[in-house]
Amino acid sequence: MTVGSEAVYFGDQIIRKANELPVLPEQKAPSQADARLARQILGVLPWIGRLTSTALREAGGGSISRYKVLGMLSGKGPIRAGELATLCTYSPSAMSEVIEGLSAEGLVRRVDDPTDRRAVVVA
Repeated sequence: MTVGSEAVYFGDQIIRKANELPVLPEQKAPSQADARLARQILGVLPWIGRLTSTALREAGGGSISRYKVLGMLSGKGPIRAGELATLCTYSPSAMSEVIEGLSAEGLVRRVDDPTDRRAVVVA
């Protein structure tokens, strides 16, 4: 059972950290059939990703990276470009290219960060 928690700051977010971890029930090893099914499911995931990427490009919708960025902005709201790159696991230069493309289409806008002249906020 968890007893209390303390605040841990992660950027501008507060995450609660348990003082004591809950005791988990003992788990039995997966059966061979479960392990085989898990491997098959994991084997299909890359194929699904390629299929989705291809369908988006053929429909003129762009790339998965664009949707990842738009999804992050939808969930988090305006955010610095560098933080967005970190969250999306993109390099800063790759993020700049994605933001530039989305900005050219009017899907996002770049605003100078009022607290740091070197940074740009994407909204």
